[in-house]
Amino acid sequence: MPKTQIRALIHHEYTLGRKPMETLKNIAQSKGPDAISRRAIYWWYAKFRNGQENVEYQLRSGRPSTNDQDAVLKAIEADPTLSTRMLAEGILRKHGKKVRKGRWVPHELSIQQKNKSLLAAQQLLQRYQKEKFLSRIVTCDENPDCGPCDYHLFASLATLLPVIDHIQNHLRLYFASKTPEFYSRGIDLFARKMATHY
Repeated sequence: MPKTQIRALIHHEYTLGRKPMETLKNIAQSKGPDAISRRAIYWWYAKFRNGQENVEYQLRSGRPSTNDQDAVLKAIEADPTLSTRMLAEGILRKHGKKVRKGRWVPHELSIQQKNKSLLAAQQLLQRYQKEKFLSRIVTCDENPDCGPCDYHLFASLATLLPVIDHIQNHLRLYFASKTPEFYSRGIDLFARKMATHY
């Protein structure tokens, strides 16, 4: 049974003042249990409550489907392992499109598109020649690793440098005072600990 007839039955039941569950029961008795779902009946009741009287299918708002369904079905039948990306690339390529910087553009640019690109490049060159804006970019004579705020920190660290030199000297003397056997034993102990833990 066509959907428009079932919708007409729902509208008739609605105008009689019946509840959606009564409508579902009546349609299931007359047309079979799979004629329409409970959700669809509630949806149409809401439409009728909002003033819609037409039971014909109406085009929904939004962008209409533009895909070539026959081409998609043929491609899937030929190779069911194709991904959606591969399908899109194949179909768009047939329509003369090509990927450029993440966008599909015509494979061959028209004269108008080429002229537009040329005009944009010429305008940028003229702007540079007229304004010389690249030479106005201000740069500083400083290391990019340390900004102006770091100078305050480094000035206070300068007082510690003699202390750091003193510590380094003591560490050098300490490491030099140890015998090679001391280091050998430490490496052996480390190897045993690693073997027992892992």
